Amino acid sequence: MHCKKKRAFDSHSMREGGDTEAEEIRVLIVDLPRLLADVVRKAIEVEKDMVIVAQLDTSDALADTIAKPVDVIVTVATSGELAPPYRRALFGDRAIPVVAISAQGSSIDVYSRRSTRGCGLEGMIRLIREAVAYSQRSFGS
Repeated sequence: MHCKKKRAFDSHSMREGGDTEAEEIRVLIVDLPRLLADVVRKAIEVEKDMVIVAQLDTSDALADTIAKPVDVIVTVATSGELAPPYRRALFGDRAIPVVAISAQGSSIDVYSRRSTRGCGLEGMIRLIREAVAYSQRSFGS
């Protein structure tokens, strides 16, 4: 897979209220195959501005989990569209962005009331930051 490198996203970019001190991005991992979940978890754990708030094996408890503070959901891509629980999170009151990774990890789609794509772990980290920043700027979360 060939990916173009996009501009770097500054993890200390302005977030709500014009504060230049970045808060931690709260990540929820849901329904990823175990090996892919391990890779994603390790990639996020080394980022100083991200924290994993929970990891769910299935989306059954998604509604209860996103009732708590969550900035972004990372899940597996399925057939080119979001499953109903993820659509409810994306189009609910808080508009939680969803990062959908192919089961092979070769492509990443981000749904945040707009759609973007990327690849690789660096791409995933950049897309998480961009999706959360866009969501918070657009919806004042």
